[in-house]
Amino acid sequence: MLTAAHCLFNRYRNKWIAASDIHFLAGYQRGEYIGQSSASRYITAEFHDVTKNSFRYRPREDWAVIELRDPIGAKAGYLDWALLDPAGLEDALQSGARLFLAGYPALRQHVLSVDMACEDSRLDEGDGLFLLRCASMRGDSGGPVLLLRNGRATLVSILSGDRLGAEGTVNVAVPVASFYREIIDALGGDRRLMDLHGLSGLAGKPPGG
Repeated sequence: MLTAAHCLFNRYRNKWIAASDIHFLAGYQRGEYIGQSSASRYITAEFHDVTKNSFRYRPREDWAVIELRDPIGAKAGYLDWALLDPAGLEDALQSGARLFLAGYPALRQHVLSVDMACEDSRLDEGDGLFLLRCASMRGDSGGPVLLLRNGRATLVSILSGDRLGAEGTVNVAVPVASFYREIIDALGGDRRLMDLHGLSGLAGKPPGG
């Protein structure tokens, strides 16, 4: 499971959430879900020190890989993921793919909301960030930014937050390239899954497949 690192820091108690307190509900919608599991541990960028009662925000490091105790993927299914460079993203979009954001905004936190009209997407190699414009709300951070092509959704980044610039407010997301090594290590360390220029990664699996 993936999320933004800041989602695991309790600002009211000024401490990191213990992995044992994390409970994941797959396919959650209005109180119903496909599968569930508690977490065994989570991994963040070395930039964060989860033993301290403090949080430093840096968008490029705002990611966390959460390992679940139970293998619920066989029942709930899972998304494939992709490493994309700017050329790979441009090729995908020119071929008819589009980006969308999924999340549980605070306004409707028990309903999965999806914006299928994200625009102006680009990879900023200088900052190592994914920039785009989606109809996001508070609570959406930590949600997946997905590339949809030929009816297949592929995870390409995790939403971190917003940035106000000369062109207005844009969404800032952490690309899979920032944490793919941790995903692969959690899956047993097969680095042959790596591909930096296309829609290659770990193949997705539909529910019950």
